[in-house]
Amino acid sequence: MLNSTMVQNVKMNNYKYILSLFFLFAGTSLCSQVGYGRLVYAEKDDEPIKYATVYFCTAKKKYDEKDSIIEVSQSGVNGVFKFNTDTALIGEIIIHHPISKPFRSIEIYNKKYGGEFKRKDTVFLFRIHAFDYTSTSRGEAYFYTDVDSFLMQKFSTVLYLKNSSLNYIPRLKELKKHGAKAIFLQDNNISAIPKKLFKIKGLNFVDVSGNPLDEKSTRLIEKARKKGIMVIYDD
Repeated sequence: MLNSTMVQNVKMNNYKYILSLFFLFAGTSLCSQVGYGRLVYAEKDDEPIKYATVYFCTAKKKYDEKDSIIEVSQSGVNGVFKFNTDTALIGEIIIHHPISKPFRSIEIYNKKYGGEFKRKDTVFLFRIHAFDYTSTSRGEAYFYTDVDSFLMQKFSTVLYLKNSSLNYIPRLKELKKHGAKAIFLQDNNISAIPKKLFKIKGLNFVDVSGNPLDEKSTRLIEKARKKGIMVIYDD
């Protein structure tokens, strides 16, 4: 099992400017069988990281070399992903998710810095800090749960309005000008999405699942996806 020193070594080698997350990694035996992991945000550990691409790589080469990738998986709506790779072959695990602008890599496991997969059904916990706290601007590394506070901070980037009994997106004109990296709007009662939402400066992730959106809004979602914005919705 990874001790605290090993976990710290992994943390120190993470890329900068990534969104905080927990990686709950279900260990498997050293023979090939299905294993499971779960991804959640560290700032909101009850919020799963949906549709992250997970790369399992060998230890010998960098992940961007095609022949170093053993397997590719993806987390679902609950943040859970599965894999079939023999754990003895895994040297590195890399995650890609658009909330981490500009699509930076998140290294959640590196065999070189310590830690081996165990034969027991152990759950390995990796806490990877999303922000580089030596250079993060004041007010940036925070999930804001109300629009007013978000707009008051010059460098705020993540707006979290999940299950806020909203019928519409508040202060959208100001949000467009201010900018945002990610907006969580799931489980509200929003029926229409204005075009301005997808014109917010710097936006690359929106979750509008659990809203009764009209047909016009679903067409806007498709257009936004084609422009590279990840939009989570119950299609």
